[in-house]
Amino acid sequence: MMVYSGARREQRTNLLVQKRNRWQNRWSSDTERAAWTKTLIRNLRPSVDRKHSQECPTWAPETQQAERIIGHVTPTTIVASTIENEGSWIAVQTMVRNIMGKKERDERSRHRANMQSELRME
Repeated sequence: MMVYSGARREQRTNLLVQKRNRWQNRWSSDTERAAWTKTLIRNLRPSVDRKHSQECPTWAPETQQAERIIGHVTPTTIVASTIENEGSWIAVQTMVRNIMGKKERDERSRHRANMQSELRME
């Protein structure tokens, strides 16, 4: 996990707040796209700041492995840490690759089960 000096931490925090505000302003002002999604998600902050590993235990092993390198996994920390060093980039890349591989295997299993169920009904 990266350790920042007080001034650098404050600067980083200010930049992240500014970025979140820009995202929220774009999200709120764009009336052309994602109308249904915006009905469900009016404020981006809870989505951006959520704690994935606590909300989704399915991916906890993958997330915990990345957290050993980058610290707490959130969209904000992922972006910040992958920009800062290659080790963090590799940790996030590995986490995503493992999660997506697991999701694809699960999806194939569900598909096979559905196909077998349909064949039994015939």
